[in-house]
Amino acid sequence: MRAKNSIDIHNITASVKQACRSSDKLIGVGPVGIGLDGILTWIPIVGSVYTIGAGLYLVSQGARARVPGIVLMQMTALITIDAAIGAIPFAGNALDMMFCSHLWAGNLLLRSIEGTSYHDNDNDAEAMSSAMAEGKRVVIFGTRA
Repeated sequence: MRAKNSIDIHNITASVKQACRSSDKLIGVGPVGIGLDGILTWIPIVGSVYTIGAGLYLVSQGARARVPGIVLMQMTALITIDAAIGAIPFAGNALDMMFCSHLWAGNLLLRSIEGTSYHDNDNDAEAMSSAMAEGKRVVIFGTRA
């Protein structure tokens, strides 16, 4: 179901941030971290299922937030690469711990949301013009965008 208002966008943003932290930076020191994705990659099949499931969740949140298709494709590519790396025995598991695809895909999504001006109706032409002048995409809820 697509986001219907600004509250939905806020909730999507919060859930994406939480999913990224859990997946790729549950335990972190500075720029280095490990999350559920890095831990579960060592359990055959479970790691791959988690990688793909969490990735699909992030992509679905992007679709709900009406981000451009190119962003969804980039997110999907990152998750696919992560799943392929994790499928390589032993060395792939070690590499998968360092490949933070959920964090990167989530950041792509969050930047796209931040670069979009969401409006509950099309009555505020001045705010929409201002957003477009800033180079932001404009999404009006209640319309197919």
